[in-house]
Amino acid sequence: FTDRFELVTNSRVLGLDEYEIQVYAHEQTVYISMPEGEERIFQLLSLGGQQLLTQKLDGSAQIQTNLPTGVYIVTDGEQSHKVILK
Repeated sequence: FTDRFELVTNSRVLGLDEYEIQVYAHEQTVYISMPEGEERIFQLLSLGGQQLLTQKLDGSAQIQTNLPTGVYIVTDGEQSHKVILK
């Protein structure tokens, strides 16, 4: 039975969008890079799930925080990203 299974590989099957939102941190600033014209609500969460910050962004942005050093989660409800604040 050589035609029993079919391997389908495209971004929609894998749950990936055609564009990717990039999130990274440097010291106390969180940088979010996304395509122009996009508008999303981002949340900054502690590892315990506590919501620390909510911000509506359209396009790329920098979010200045004064949180303690640690690991945090940035999410828009669809994608989650781990950031480390130093």
